[in-house]
Amino acid sequence: MAVLGLGIVTNGWLSRIHHDVLGYATDVSSQALLASTNTERFNLGKSNLQLDPKLSSAAQAKANDMVTRNYWSHTTPDGQQPWKFIAAAGYSYQTAGENLAYGFGTSSEVLEAWMHSPEHRANVLNDTYSQVGFAVANSPNFQGHGPETVIVALYAEPSGGVAGASTPGLQVGSSPQSVSRVQLIAPAMWTELAIAAICGGTITLFVIRHSFAWRKVLVRGEQFALHHPFFDVFLIGTAVFGFLLSHIAGNIL
Repeated sequence: MAVLGLGIVTNGWLSRIHHDVLGYATDVSSQALLASTNTERFNLGKSNLQLDPKLSSAAQAKANDMVTRNYWSHTTPDGQQPWKFIAAAGYSYQTAGENLAYGFGTSSEVLEAWMHSPEHRANVLNDTYSQVGFAVANSPNFQGHGPETVIVALYAEPSGGVAGASTPGLQVGSSPQSVSRVQLIAPAMWTELAIAAICGGTITLFVIRHSFAWRKVLVRGEQFALHHPFFDVFLIGTAVFGFLLSHIAGNIL
């Protein structure tokens, strides 16, 4: 019970460690997201992305819309695609992409999560993008999960045409995904499997160990019943008494 109690307390602490009194993330910002993104790109020999004010404006409009209308999708509730926000901001592009996130406490955690997903990773590292816009928006109760910070990233390569005039080449992430704490600290699949195997093995050993103890209890109980005939009298008497009490005594209307 002490271990279980400690686990519950620890889980609550980890869930709130990056939050202030309102529960919003305190260390997610456009500059930090840009720095983390360019670090990932630099490590793989790719050019840095430049923060563009129009893309940031489009990302902020999308984040605000998600918080206001409380939806979690690349597409708005009325069917508007992400590039509509880009075009509305007056940004003309050749290709563009969008990554979304919420529930993370720091910018580095957001990037780690995106890098663990093939579709989101492709947007972060796409060679055709040269510019990016980031935005964050706070919701008091996003998707029924309480206070959350929603993060929007819009990646693009600008064009010289009229904003939104060309057919959009937009890349977005796949269906919604949940990222565990294990995935943030252990990107390799074998590490996750090893941790799962260790947890499963310890639980199995716990059950086996205590099953022997319960077997002893049952064996002793069986010996008690066999060596004490009064126990049988008690069982039969209880059954008869229950039958008598349940028998219908009359009817009323």
